[in-house]
Amino acid sequence: MLKPLRMELVAQCRARLPYEACGVLYGKAADGRIEAEGFSLVRNVAASPESAFRFDPDDWIRVWYDMQKNQRSLVGFFHSHPSGSRHPSRADGEGWIEAGSYWIVDPSDGAGRLYAYGRTANRDWYAIPLAESPSVNDG
Repeated sequence: MLKPLRMELVAQCRARLPYEACGVLYGKAADGRIEAEGFSLVRNVAASPESAFRFDPDDWIRVWYDMQKNQRSLVGFFHSHPSGSRHPSRADGEGWIEAGSYWIVDPSDGAGRLYAYGRTANRDWYAIPLAESPSVNDG
């Protein structure tokens, strides 16, 4: 993920504190690599948005339609953990829809960190290394 894109994603998540922000990432996925080229926020309509997220159905349809119209490919879903946790929660696992990668934004520190995950066939989480350039890992 390019540094300006990462900074904008973190800034958007910080702007929604103390609530969790959520949305989708679009870009390219090939040869075991994910290249995020952009993101779209989706309104969080969870009953307790400070500790959970749930996509607003109408907003999700709008974002999906917009991605299709602009020929963008979904590469992952993201949400923020305002408390700074870097690992998927039990609720994250239960809500997993088995599509794309799963990104957690930690907006709690000055740097704003991103963590990406995938799941095995046994539904175990595994970390996906993030890079801003071939030699710089983010997580």
